[in-house]
Amino acid sequence: SDAFTNESTQQHSLAFEKAGVLFNLAVAFGMHGARLFSDSSSEMELTTVHMAGIYFQVAADRFHYLNENFLHAPSLDLQQETVNVLNGMMMAQAQECALIKSRLEKKKDATLSKLAQQAALMYSNVFDNLKAIIDSHQQPRGWLLLAETKLRYYQAMAQYHEAHADESKSRYGISIARYSLAEQHAREATKLVGQFAETFFSTSNLAEDLYPESVQGLRELITNLAANIAEELNKASHDNDVIYNEPVPNTSTLPPLDAASVVSNFDINKFYASEERSNVVGGELFSRLIPMSVHESSSLYSEEISKMLRAEEDKVNLAEGELQDALSFMKMPG
Repeated sequence: SDAFTNESTQQHSLAFEKAGVLFNLAVAFGMHGARLFSDSSSEMELTTVHMAGIYFQVAADRFHYLNENFLHAPSLDLQQETVNVLNGMMMAQAQECALIKSRLEKKKDATLSKLAQQAALMYSNVFDNLKAIIDSHQQPRGWLLLAETKLRYYQAMAQYHEAHADESKSRYGISIARYSLAEQHAREATKLVGQFAETFFSTSNLAEDLYPESVQGLRELITNLAANIAEELNKASHDNDVIYNEPVPNTSTLPPLDAASVVSNFDINKFYASEERSNVVGGELFSRLIPMSVHESSSLYSEEISKMLRAEEDKVNLAEGELQDALSFMKMPG
């Protein structure tokens, strides 16, 4: 049945069966990545976050394969527009994992800014693509609000880290402008996450896919980031007023941030070693199944052999009969 409408679709097609299996496989990898990500939310560990990112990328690869190879889907969940959105979601979450891993590794602010900006761009694409099919493909409306919330959150984070980087380079006026822009994005994210939390439990499809801790965790992340931005903005403004006296540019004149994508579609064949893949997938399902053409050829071969044997046997019997007649005529023992 359709993953979103629960409507059953029947089609006598091996390609449709294969697409359904691949879709479920992608969902399984995505859910496992989300579970790892959720389990690591309280005490982030590098290995757990890294593995969650890998699972998201494997899921994205399966959705990408469906998008490229299954072009005439009879159900909404397998249509190109839907799997394209799902692929974007998996890639965005994988980028999130890369960003969190880099923060745990205490990478430089310039690097974190690029990673956060790329996450924002990915969620922007998810938001736009999802908005275009939210009604026609019956997607959960909560997803749209969640994508916009994360878009604003990572825009705020990108500006926050870039402001830190500017401050370390003694560009105090630009730093204040970026803190101000980060504050605007954080304020919008705070408003959106409030709306998201209100509608979370009233959206049945969404409630089945997310945990209450996920909503509360996202709210806490946004609240903490907003508090850090406000603190840094006040401190930077005070220092600039008292010490540096640099002009603060308008936020609209700030140059756009650079972005760095560190994720891609991850082939499932690279995920498992060959022996491990055999253990997971199993042996060839139809290894003992002989094609009908082989059965027919084997039957014809057996029949030809039988005909030859019968012909030779007839010749032997005829020769023995002639021999017995000759010996009898000559009155010799047979």
